[in-house]
Order: sequence, then C-alpha cells, then structure tokens
Amino acid sequence: SVTANVVFEEIQKVRNHLHAHSVAGNDYIRSLAIKMQEKFDKYWKNDYNVLFAIAFVLDPRSKLGYLKYVLENLNERDEMVQYEKVERSLHELYAEYKNVYATYDKENENANNTNVKFEEERPSAFSRDAFFTYYMSSVSPQVPLTDLEAYLTDPIERPRPNENFCILNWWKANEIKYRVLSKMARDILAIPISTVASESSFNTAGRIINDYRCSTTPETVEALVCTQSWIRDEDNSCE
Repeated sequence: SVTANVVFEEIQKVRNHLHAHSVAGNDYIRSLAIKMQEKFDKYWKNDYNVLFAIAFVLDPRSKLGYLKYVLENLNERDEMVQYEKVERSLHELYAEYKNVYATYDKENENANNTNVKFEEERPSAFSRDAFFTYYMSSVSPQVPLTDLEAYLTDPIERPRPNENFCILNWWKANEIKYRVLSKMARDILAIPISTVASESSFNTAGRIINDYRCSTTPETVEALVCTQSWIRDEDNSCE
C-alpha cells in the first residue's frame, strides 16, 4: 500500500515533468504543459501540506539531506525558506511527542521505583573506584542526543538492488532505538493518501476548489446532496 512518505517526492517529479515540457517540445504539448503547470502551482507550489515533507524526511533512505537536494534542484528562489520551514516543523512536532511520552515514561518509572535505599560503600583512597569518581566529577557532562538528532545523524539506509523496502517494517524494527520518534513516524505514515477521479486529475479546465467548498461541513454536504436529489425527482415527475 502507498504510504505518506512517497507523496512529496512524487509531487516534485510531476513538477519537474511539467516544467520540462513547458519549455521544450512542440507547441501543442507546450501549451498543454503550461496550463497544467498553472493549475498544479495553485495547489502545490507554496501551499503543500508540510506533513508530506516530514513524512519524506522520516523515510530512512531520504532524511533531511535528500530533502535539501530535491529542493535545491527545483531552481526555486525560496527553496531554503521551504527547507527551514520543514526542519523547524519537524523539530516542533517531535518536541510535542517527546513531552507527551516523557511524562508517560516518568509516571511508569515512579510507579516501579521502590523505597528501599542501600548505603553505598565509600571507595578507599587511591583506588580505581576513587579515581573513577574523581574523573567523572571533573568531566563536563555531555547532553545525550534525542531520538530525532540520532536519527538524522545516523547514515541513510541504502537498500540492496531489487529489494522491496518497507518503511513500516523498518520503523517497527527500530522502535526500541528511536522510542519517541518511532511513535511519531507511526502516526504520520498512517495518514491515508487521498485519490480523485482520473477525469478530474487530467482535466485542463480551470475548476479550482475554493476555501468555501473546502470548509463545507458534512451536514451541509448531506443537505445539498438531498436537495439535489429532490429537485431531480421533481423534474422527472414533471416530465
């Protein structure tokens, strides 16, 4: 099945194809490509869902490096603005997940802790234990990497040729390594990919869904459909 991580890349492929045909080829193909690119840009140029780009980054074969590479090859003036927007949104979303699951883990940890305390034996002077205690107190503590930082730092996955890579199986296998990020990836990759009728996709007419039609509630849609059905029945009865 199609998962959300492929949407961003496929959108950019469509954009590249339309751009290539709008500047080359015969006049008829060029005119069609220009019209289709105008329609495409109204939906996707600067107003695409940033979650699609985040899902693309959560593909271990891509990460932020491939995202930057794709945006740079679009030859758009605002590609770095888009990149920074995706990167910022990625960290903000991860921070929300981290806060939720950190609270949950802390509650479980407190529930499992016992009140029994043992008096630790003080190491003798000049022993290795004493030196280790001294050494650890003199070394500045390093802030551990978060799941997201570790994921972005780790090398990208490079599947073998002809390997049927499944991103859902990969995150399931690495959920212990990336405890919080795997939960975030699970939710984002579960987003269903919507489909439309082919005649709507390839129609070059100028029908654009406006804000009013996008925000119509299910109750209003149901009322409109019922009213349309009643009107059609009345017309048929008059005939």
